[in-house]
Amino acid sequence: MEGREQEKNKRLNIPDEAWDEYIIDADFHLNLFDKKEYLEYISDHRVRKKLEVGGMPSGVTGGWNFAYAHHITDSLNTQGVALNAEEIEGLKKQYAIDAVIVGPGMINLPTARYPVIKNAIVEAYNNYLVDKVIDVESGVYGLAIIPQWDPQACLKEIDRIKDIEGIVGLQGWYTPQTLFGSMEYDEMYEEMTDLNLPLVLHGSGFTSRFDMLGNSMKSVVEALTLSWTYNAMANVLNLIFTGTFDRHKDLKVVIQEAGTNWVPFASLRADECYYALPEDVMLSQRMFEDGREYLEHMPSEYFHKNMYYTTQPIALPKNPEHVKAMFEMCHASETFLYSSDWPHNTFDPPNWLFNNRGIDSDMRSRICHGNAQEVFGI
Repeated sequence: MEGREQEKNKRLNIPDEAWDEYIIDADFHLNLFDKKEYLEYISDHRVRKKLEVGGMPSGVTGGWNFAYAHHITDSLNTQGVALNAEEIEGLKKQYAIDAVIVGPGMINLPTARYPVIKNAIVEAYNNYLVDKVIDVESGVYGLAIIPQWDPQACLKEIDRIKDIEGIVGLQGWYTPQTLFGSMEYDEMYEEMTDLNLPLVLHGSGFTSRFDMLGNSMKSVVEALTLSWTYNAMANVLNLIFTGTFDRHKDLKVVIQEAGTNWVPFASLRADECYYALPEDVMLSQRMFEDGREYLEHMPSEYFHKNMYYTTQPIALPKNPEHVKAMFEMCHASETFLYSSDWPHNTFDPPNWLFNNRGIDSDMRSRICHGNAQEVFGI
């Protein structure tokens, strides 16, 4: 067994130094796609019947199986399956990871129909997470899903789970439907900041129902390259320019799996446009109600004052000097959270944090654990 693990570590290029660093994985997926995993937590007979007959919302929609890996049918579980704390603990030991922030897989709730059923699935998932996954002593933490399509249900779910140890954030999805700068979320943001829980937003889906460009993209690789990044960017800019962070100054938002290289462009472009039209923001509803003429800070400052970004997919430049410059422009020592995206084919082991000369030891420690400890209160 030991020989096989050593060979696997060699293949993944995980260096010896990684085992000496405390590493928190900020995007580790719990893929509950089977209805049987939810049914024991659903008491309403009408909802149970619908799930028994219709099953769960599809993990990926669009006609063909999403090609994370063309040669593997179960493409969302390329690295394996872990459905409880014990199984997750075994995986942590394989990858030099000391703690994980567990979030849901691609169950695509934001665009599924039947809000009543979706709310029941949220409650069932969160109950499963608490009962079978979270184990604080072994470093397994969880993100509770919020039913973002129903702001009042969000408040009820937060009230239900707020005192549960090991829930360290609230999970939503960045989609082109309702952007998170919307004022309908203000009560939720007040509650979140009081509880010191961050909003954690992940991508969802790769079809025209999710993408701003609709049917214009003709391949999955186009969507994989662009869709989550621009949906994430749209939500970040919307949060900033509607004055969300001026009203909710302590609100922290974590963007998962959108990459990182877009942050310098988006932040500098936001400043440029704000310089051109500084009075425009006063006309957004929240700013107007608060009597604010201008943002309290330049737009780019919110990108590292209120935002965090998980690293996968990291997409590093080949030149270490470019890596160093990019990380400085992103304020990586304040904002980056290491993530693996386990169990997908795009899995990033933590090797790149130790193998790249553009990342010094202080920044590495901040990315490996310091920032995650700060935002998740670990």
